[in-house]
Amino acid sequence: MKPSCHDYESSALLQFKDSIIVDYRSFNCYISAHSKIESWKLVPGQRGDCCSWEGVECDVESSHVIGIDLSSSCLTGSINSNSTLFHLVHLQSLNLAYNNFSYSQIPSQVGLLSSLTRLNLSFSSFSGQIPRQIFNLSSLISLDLSDYDYVGSHGLKLHKPGLKDLVQRLPNLKELHLSAVNISSGVPVLLSNVSSLESLRLDSCGLHGKFPMSIFQLPNIKMLDLSFNVLLEGYLPNFQSGSPLKSLRLSSTKFVGELPSSIGNLAYLEELVISRCNFTGELPSSIGKLVHLKELDISYCNFTGQLPTSFGKLVHLEQLHISYCKLTGKLHSSIGNFVHLKELEISHCNFLGQIPSSFGNLTKLYVIDLGHNQLTGPIPSSLGNLTQLEYINLRRNQLSGQIPFQIFNLKSLSLLLLSSNELHGSIPSNFSQLNNLQVLDLYSNKLVGSMELIAFFQLKNLWTLTLSFNNLSSSPKGVQIPPFQISVCWDWPPAI
Repeated sequence: MKPSCHDYESSALLQFKDSIIVDYRSFNCYISAHSKIESWKLVPGQRGDCCSWEGVECDVESSHVIGIDLSSSCLTGSINSNSTLFHLVHLQSLNLAYNNFSYSQIPSQVGLLSSLTRLNLSFSSFSGQIPRQIFNLSSLISLDLSDYDYVGSHGLKLHKPGLKDLVQRLPNLKELHLSAVNISSGVPVLLSNVSSLESLRLDSCGLHGKFPMSIFQLPNIKMLDLSFNVLLEGYLPNFQSGSPLKSLRLSSTKFVGELPSSIGNLAYLEELVISRCNFTGELPSSIGKLVHLKELDISYCNFTGQLPTSFGKLVHLEQLHISYCKLTGKLHSSIGNFVHLKELEISHCNFLGQIPSSFGNLTKLYVIDLGHNQLTGPIPSSLGNLTQLEYINLRRNQLSGQIPFQIFNLKSLSLLLLSSNELHGSIPSNFSQLNNLQVLDLYSNKLVGSMELIAFFQLKNLWTLTLSFNNLSSSPKGVQIPPFQISVCWDWPPAI
């Protein structure tokens, strides 16, 4: 039987609605968004049944309101300390995420909702110290107070009481998400005692000191994000088999050491993002055991050596970022088996040899960046199979041969960067089909031929054209480039 809500709870919800503002122009209000709260209304002549209102959940037996979800509802203003929201003492779940509360403080009265198991106030522009009364919600299993970025004095703080106090008072947490909350402390070892913890997000929190390695060994941990804590130090532990970890993010921290061979024990890992750390040594062959991996980012680290042959087993990768490393050797043709790949960035390394033609199998790819390596040989014509490509960067290699005309059939292409290679021959005439092209950089090659400049004028979105240091001539000579069509044109040779 469908529950019918209590009159006093219906009245409390309506009074809360009257105290809040719905603003569809708010920065956190999406174009297609609608406010769930607008369905909260009484029908004339009928008893108001709040259990049928959008975003309201009632208990089947007691008919009490136990859940409110007003996420992404374009709410603005602030929540007063005397808000009738806090009269709903049976609430178990409160979600006000993705609204705009104008950097007001979280009212301490939220601590009156003693039955809460889930509290989500994330990305809603609250500010000030997180009230200690939240720590009284001992039944909480999920707490999310994250924001978009570390905003200093304007965002939330967790100082006194701090993270250690929170962990002591809320021992049953499964999810603790405090992204961009100003914590500015060390990470308490006590966190490793919260055995129920499944998801821990402490990115951009100003954490410092040494990270307790025992937290990696939490028996139920699936998500661990410590990114953008630039003073946080640590090592990766010896991972035990059976770990449920699915996502590990350590970017822009001071983690050091080698990637342990035991990384292969993380059989469920889907995301390994450890860019801008101080990791060294060679990639262990056991990385090939991470067969469920979807995102791998080891950019801006100090890894050396070659990609292990087992690397080709990572066939579920969707994002691969290996830029600004010291890796060398040839690009594995087995990367062409990563048919789910959308982003391929292997730039500013020391890779040698040819671009494998098997890369033409990566039909979901929209970014390929192999710039600043020592690649040789021709550009594979098979890249013309990648119809979703928007960005091609192959500059500063030693590529030779002609530019495949198939490249200029990629209608989605917006950036084509081939400068500083040894490409020769003429520019394929079908370049004029690239209506979405914004940047064409062919600087410093061995291209020859006569260019009909009028063809470039047809590319309405083109704003950067670089053809200098080639052997090109213009036809007809003396044609001026209209600045309203091509706003930037760098150093064409005198012949043009």
